[in-house]
Amino acid sequence: MIATALSSNTSEISRFGLPNICGDEKKISQLVNHDEPIFLNDSNLNLDQINAGFACALHMHQPTIPAGANGELICNLQYMFEHQGEGDNHNAGVFAWCYSRMTDWIPELVAEGKNPRIMLDYSGNLLWGLQQMGRDDIIDNLKNIT
Repeated sequence: MIATALSSNTSEISRFGLPNICGDEKKISQLVNHDEPIFLNDSNLNLDQINAGFACALHMHQPTIPAGANGELICNLQYMFEHQGEGDNHNAGVFAWCYSRMTDWIPELVAEGKNPRIMLDYSGNLLWGLQQMGRDDIIDNLKNIT
């Protein structure tokens, strides 16, 4: 079984303007409860010839905060974009690029004949915030490498 993303239908991701944090248990159960392998059956790597390795994992997160125009819950990244003059908020664009940049590097490394491996961990808060902000560019880019 190849894992597939749950629907990106806004009404399924967000209910009453809040992140949908429950209710899809049946869909999730179907995705995770199976006997089929979740790894490649073969690899172009000669694992018995590898003497050293390096592991990299990236955790991406932005909290949900009550900072919308009328106190609505929004992604901290949205707040950063809307309040560029505060603290380090001028880095909002760099943060957004960081959430998407693996989608540039991974295909580039593959095209060069490399075998990149990365563990990407995006919080549900961040994914909901990106969807809420209309940053489908980031989400769609991630779908190309996950």
